Amino acid sequence: MDENTNLAGLDPNSAREYVLQYIVSLKQLQKKREQLRQELKLWSDRSALAAEKGREDLKEQALAKCRETSAADEQLAAEERGLESDVQDMKRQLEMIRRQPEGAIDTDLLLAQLEQVVGEKDPTAQKFRSFEAEQDLDNLKRGLDAEKER
Repeated sequence: MDENTNLAGLDPNSAREYVLQYIVSLKQLQKKREQLRQELKLWSDRSALAAEKGREDLKEQALAKCRETSAADEQLAAEERGLESDVQDMKRQLEMIRRQPEGAIDTDLLLAQLEQVVGEKDPTAQKFRSFEAEQDLDNLKRGLDAEKER
C-alpha cells in the first residue's frame, strides 16, 4: 500500500477529508478527460472537413492534433485508473476506521511510533540493567543483614 493512501493513525473525520481530496482529484481528472474527448472530436471533424475540401495540409495538421490529444487522453486514463483504485482502497480503510469503537487504540501502531521516536529495544542493555539491579538488591540485602547483626 502506498504511504499516501494509508489512512492508519487518522481519526474518522481526518480520514474522510483525506479521501474526499482524492475523490475531488479524480472528478477533476474525469472532467479533463471529457474535455479532451470533445477536443478529439473537434479535430477529427476538422480533419474530415479538410479531406472533403481537398486540403491535405490542413487534414494532416488536424490528424496530428488528433494523435496528440489521443495520447494525452491515454495518459490521463492511466492516471484515472490509478486514482480510482486508490479511492476504492481508501474507502475500504475508511469503513474499517468508522467501525472501530471510539477511543480504540491501535497498539501496534503506537509501538511502531514509539520505536521510531525512542529507537528499538536493545536486549543486551536490558539484560545488563536487570543484572545490575539484581546486584544492587544483593548489596542492599547484605547491608540489611549486617545491620541486623549489630
